[in-house]
Amino acid sequence: RTALDDAHFKLEEAIRNAPVGVVSIDRDQKLSYVNAAALTLFGTNKLPTAIRDWGSLVGSVEIIDARGVKMIPDDGPVNRALEAAEKSQDFECEVTGFDGIARWCSGYIGPVQSPEGKTTGAILMFADTSEQKASANALQKLTELLFNVQEEERGNLARVLHEQIGQSLAA
Repeated sequence: RTALDDAHFKLEEAIRNAPVGVVSIDRDQKLSYVNAAALTLFGTNKLPTAIRDWGSLVGSVEIIDARGVKMIPDDGPVNRALEAAEKSQDFECEVTGFDGIARWCSGYIGPVQSPEGKTTGAILMFADTSEQKASANALQKLTELLFNVQEEERGNLARVLHEQIGQSLAA
């Protein structure tokens, strides 16, 4: 084996064992690679045999971006990566996988280009951010609760002071 073969093998091994989901799509939107972390985010340990391209994957799981827009096979950041070589960094979405569980993910979607600059595919790299999203939501609810309690206490204190001042003036 050559040094290039060794480097290629190490890269494949790193992607296979990466803690983030990695999906590679060729120019015709065929799925060329899906690692174990991506499968987990899609709620399965193996893609059904009918899922061979991006369109069938998006049609089988629900992907909704942070604005609440459902991703469809013929539109979205993957298509823009393939058609216009556009990168989508910090892309955030909610994926309801094959298991019916909704997971929040964030990551990168971008083109794969040849040395000549021709787009040959797209790569998606994303991490499960469900715990962070749940923590942020819980913190927001706790902050709202704290603010409401604080406002209620201010109102109570104002009433008590008003009554005491009124009694002092009457006496």
